[in-house]
Amino acid sequence: PSACPTRPALVPHASCACGGAMTEWWVSQKKNWCEICRVWTGGHIQQILKHKNGRMHQEHEEKMLKEARQREVDREKDKKDVLNQIEQIE
Repeated sequence: PSACPTRPALVPHASCACGGAMTEWWVSQKKNWCEICRVWTGGHIQQILKHKNGRMHQEHEEKMLKEARQREVDREKDKKDVLNQIEQIE
């Protein structure tokens, strides 16, 4: 398709007498970034819900929570070890 004769900088559009069928401006679709999976999904609420209810997201979420619990256990263990070493020094 050639550019609109009345507005040559634009692609053909329906509101002009040139009879073009495309829209005036290209509009990007909204995107949603999933922090858990580290992927982009469509920004529509149905697409977001489909992703969050999907197997991949559920597995990543479970893994993330498991790792967070393990980090907390390790942190508590290290804290107790430091306190025990301080008591032995004194």
